[in-house]
Amino acid sequence: MEEYKTGQPLFSCRSDFSEKTLKDFYLYNHLLKPWGKVCIICIAACVLILVVLSLVTGEVTSTTKLFFVLVAALIALLFVLYRVEVKTTLKRIIEYSGGQTSGEDFVTQCDFYENGFHQSSARQDLDVSYESIKRVVVHKSYIYLTSKARVSYILDRNGFTAENERDFLDLMAAKGLKIQYVKPVY
Repeated sequence: MEEYKTGQPLFSCRSDFSEKTLKDFYLYNHLLKPWGKVCIICIAACVLILVVLSLVTGEVTSTTKLFFVLVAALIALLFVLYRVEVKTTLKRIIEYSGGQTSGEDFVTQCDFYENGFHQSSARQDLDVSYESIKRVVVHKSYIYLTSKARVSYILDRNGFTAENERDFLDLMAAKGLKIQYVKPVY
C-alpha cells in the first residue's frame, strides 16, 4: 500500500485530543444510533402493551406479565451486549489512535496522498487506502472515517487549515465516499 506515498502529501492533519473527549464522541454516536433507539422503543412498547391490556381487560394474568417482563429483559440484555461491543470497539480505536486506556492524550499525524493516507502515532504507523473507507462523518470538532473492516479513524478538525479541510472533503467526495454532516449534542 506504500505506492501512494511517493512525493509530498497533498495535505496533513495533526489530531490532538483527550481520551474523555474521544469516549464522549464515540459513545454518543453509537449508543444513540438505531440499535439503542430500537431497544428503548421495544422496552417502552412492552410496558405500554401491559398497561393497555390491564386497562382494557381489567386484569392481566401472571403469565402475560411474565411474558412481557421476559421480552423486556431480553431486549435490555441485547442493549447491554450492544453497549459492550461499542466499548470494545472504542478500546480498539484508542489503541489504533496511539493511546492506551489510561487517561493519556492522543496525538496522531495524518498525511493524505492521492490514493490513501498515512497515520502515525506514538504506538504505530498505519497506511490506509481510501478504497477501504466506507463513510466520512463530519462533526463540529471531528472528522470520523469508518472503514469497511469496522476500524474507525478520528481526525481533529482543528488539525486542518480551513483550506486543507475543504480539499480533504473534496478529495473524499471525488473518491465516491459518502460524507455525512451531523450536529453533536455534547
